[in-house]
Amino acid sequence: IMSASGSRWDVRGGVTDGSPTRSRSVLSRSKAPAAAQAVFGGGVTPMPGLRFGAGVAHGRYRVNATRPRSATIPDDSYGGEFAYVAQAGTRLPDRRVTVFNVEGEFAIGYTRLSGEWIADRFDTRISPAVARGFNLLAVRTLTPRWFAAGRAVRVSSPVLTGAAPVRRTATSAEATLGYRLTPTVTLRGGYQGSTSFKRPAWQHEAAVSAVWSQRWW
Repeated sequence: IMSASGSRWDVRGGVTDGSPTRSRSVLSRSKAPAAAQAVFGGGVTPMPGLRFGAGVAHGRYRVNATRPRSATIPDDSYGGEFAYVAQAGTRLPDRRVTVFNVEGEFAIGYTRLSGEWIADRFDTRISPAVARGFNLLAVRTLTPRWFAAGRAVRVSSPVLTGAAPVRRTATSAEATLGYRLTPTVTLRGGYQGSTSFKRPAWQHEAAVSAVWSQRWW
C-alpha cells in the first residue's frame, strides 16, 4: 500500500491478493487461489468537515475454476438468444471485475452525513453484469445523552433466473434512537425494514439493544 496526502487532498494505491467479490482463505487450499487486485483511490477536502472521494479496483474474481454441476446457460455470443449445456467439471475461463465507488461526507456541529455509490462490472460469458448500489447514513447528537441515526441502502443487480438475466433490487432502511446511560453503557431502540431480491414486499422489524464498551488504553 502506498499513500500520500496534503492539506486538502489524499491519494492511495496498492495491490492485494484477494477481492471482496470472491471468498478466499490463506490457510486453506480448498478455497479460491490468490488473484491480484489493483486498487487506487483519492479524495479532496475543500473545507473542514466536507470531503469527496473516489476509488477503483480491478482484478480477477474467478481463477482456475471448474463448474460444480451441469446447467443450461444462455449465450448471446452471436447476437441472438441461444443456450448451451455446461457439463459438470467444465473448465471455466478466468473472469475480471471492476469495482468503482464515489463517496462523500459532511459534518457540521452535531450532525454527520455520509454517502457512497458503488458500481461493480463483472465479465461473464453472456455480457458484462453490472451491479449498482448506494448507502446513505445520518447521525445527529441531540443532547449529551441522546442521539439519533438513520441509514438507507439499495442494491440493484442482474439475476439469472431463466434464458436471460433480469434486474432485481434489494433495499433496507433503519432508524435508531439511542440513550447513553453511563459513559460505558448505551441503550438503543429502532426500526428496521427491508426487501430482498426474492422478496419484493417490505418486511418490518423493531429492534432494541444494550451496548457496553470499555477502553483500557
